[in-house]
Amino acid sequence: MDEASAKHEGKLTFDDLFEVARQFDVSVEAVVRQTGFVYRKAADWANMVLDRLRSQIGFWDSRASDAPPALPLRYRALARQALRNGLLSAGKYAEYTGGSRREAMQIVEQDALDDASFEVANP
Repeated sequence: MDEASAKHEGKLTFDDLFEVARQFDVSVEAVVRQTGFVYRKAADWANMVLDRLRSQIGFWDSRASDAPPALPLRYRALARQALRNGLLSAGKYAEYTGGSRREAMQIVEQDALDDASFEVANP
């Protein structure tokens, strides 16, 4: 097992969680609730995790209508991930998404506060 795998053993980051939801074409909430069921977490565990992730779920898991948005959700998600990982500047993020630098900086600040990894495996 490599160092990166050992560091996150038994935990999922929000990006991992979204990727699972995307691959199964289900909501992030459904993945969290099913994960809690599979790992026999306490009844309120899913609600606690979802409360922590609520602001991010709204961005990643928005399927309000069948009409495609001007920018595909996957494009916006990848831009956000690149911004979070320091691979894209706030200015370029704003340019690519049609937003502002201020919005980009708010995303960076919010994501810094929301460490979105949570334990899924029982110790």
